[in-house]
Amino acid sequence: DAGKLDVHVKEFSLDALVKAEVRSAQPLAAAKGLNLRVTSLMPAEAWVRSDRMKLARVLGNLLGNAIKFTESGSVEIRCEQTSDGGIQLLVIDTGVGISAEHLPRIFDEFFQLRNPERDRSKGTGLGLAICRRLVEGIGCTMSVVSESHRGSTFTVHLPCTLILPFGPTTPDNATSDERPAGTTPNGCVDGTGVLAGLRVMLVEDHHVTRETIAQLLRTRGALVTTAALGREAMHLLTHEVPEVILLDLMLPDLDGTDILRHLRDTRPAGLKCVLALSGDVRPSRIEEVRQLGAADLIPKPVTIDRLVESLTLHCPPASHPSRPSTPTAGPCEHVQRDEIPPSAIPEPEPRRPIVATAPRLG
Repeated sequence: DAGKLDVHVKEFSLDALVKAEVRSAQPLAAAKGLNLRVTSLMPAEAWVRSDRMKLARVLGNLLGNAIKFTESGSVEIRCEQTSDGGIQLLVIDTGVGISAEHLPRIFDEFFQLRNPERDRSKGTGLGLAICRRLVEGIGCTMSVVSESHRGSTFTVHLPCTLILPFGPTTPDNATSDERPAGTTPNGCVDGTGVLAGLRVMLVEDHHVTRETIAQLLRTRGALVTTAALGREAMHLLTHEVPEVILLDLMLPDLDGTDILRHLRDTRPAGLKCVLALSGDVRPSRIEEVRQLGAADLIPKPVTIDRLVESLTLHCPPASHPSRPSTPTAGPCEHVQRDEIPPSAIPEPEPRRPIVATAPRLG
């Protein structure tokens, strides 16, 4: 399953996707005094037919890398049309760059030049390998040019076959992405499905990944709450306990293994299992998270089939009711819960992008 990608094709505005990722990255750039800007050389708004979540994840990782490893100057996203009718997305930085001898290995898994101690706080060395896999999985290509101490340019090329030259093909897509099959117009479900009534908490810091996984689970009947930070998730657990926690191990504020250790030592009543999410699926890593109490490690990028398979294995339909025992709103309403006080969630630290650590990567 780790070698298979599920592609969910939608029509979407490329301009809107780029702006959303820039908004997400702006606080990190501002904290370092960097000039983060978007330059569009397109004659009109560009629409694309592809997997929005995967493209957003790639762009978010490239932006995060550029900001993290640029100490002064600027980071730019440039959108331009190519001679073959495709589109190029360029992420350009004035960072430390990559020396010529290391460029051929920059997309290799676990490639970390400046992390000989294998400190996971500096990343796993999987980010650029995952980015390349995602890019190729949606029919695009990615390349890099760089010069040590002068900066790098990562380019994602979208072929003309993915471009919608006259905009979205249906009126509904003019204002929103295609809805996954089985949802109502506002994205809710009718309460049926293989995961009907299963209470799930998804802890994932990347907003596109978080919302997309949550939506796909809801279309299968799950009742999903989400958290972007580890501390936010821990606060939510004091008010409501899910049956399953889906936990990203690379969060910006807390290490996922520390959260696993806490849940193992003080497991809330009613929590049936924790499933870890990570791009690092080495046998040693899988064994580590299982020793810390996780029932399974789901490979990133997450596929809905793999996720549902693990959920039904560890929480079979017969083990949970078709409706939760705790009071909830109707199936197409948001569950009401206490507002989280601002003091309970500190300002997030800069997000650790899961990227290969080459010379440009500090």
